[in-house]
Amino acid sequence: MMIQSRLVRNLLWGAATVALLWVVYGYRTGIRILPAESAQLATGLTLVDASGDPVELEAMAGRIVVVNLWASWCGYCRMEIPSLREIHDELGHQGVVVLGVNVEEGGSEELEARVRDMGIGYPVARPSAPLSGAFAGSRALPHTWIVDRQGRVRASHSGFASGRSLKKAVGKLLRED
Repeated sequence: MMIQSRLVRNLLWGAATVALLWVVYGYRTGIRILPAESAQLATGLTLVDASGDPVELEAMAGRIVVVNLWASWCGYCRMEIPSLREIHDELGHQGVVVLGVNVEEGGSEELEARVRDMGIGYPVARPSAPLSGAFAGSRALPHTWIVDRQGRVRASHSGFASGRSLKKAVGKLLRED
C-alpha cells in the first residue's frame, strides 16, 4: 500500500512538473501582438542583400513582414529556420514575407554560402547601418519582429520563437484585414 501511494504521489508530482514546464515554455517562446494604436512605424532598418543592393521594408508595403535577426553560430537561430521557411512557403501567397537579417561579418560569398548550407529559402540581407528606430536595442539572438500591412511593428520577440507561435502571430495579423 505504501509503495502504491508513493508511486501515485511521484506520478502526480511528475505530471505537475511537466505541466509547469509546458506553460513556461509556451510563455517564453510565444509572441505577443501589440495593438495597432500603440505600435511603432517600422523605421530604422537599413539593409543590403548579398549583391549589395538595398532591401527596403517600404517596398514590401501591404504585406506582413517577419524580420528575423540571426547568425549561423546561434543554435536557437538555426532551430528557427525550418519554421520560418515553412511560413515563407505556406503563407507567401497570402502576402507574408520572411526576411532574414544576418549579423555576421564577411562578404557576399560568405553570406550566400551560409544561406545555401543552411537551406534558407527566403530572402536574407544584412544591416548596412546600425539598427535604430523600432529595431534598436536588440542584443539577443535570435530576435524577431513582425511588421503589419500598414508598416507598423506589431511584435518584437527576443530569443527562440516556436513555429507554432510564429504562425499564430502571423495568422492573427492576416485575419485583421
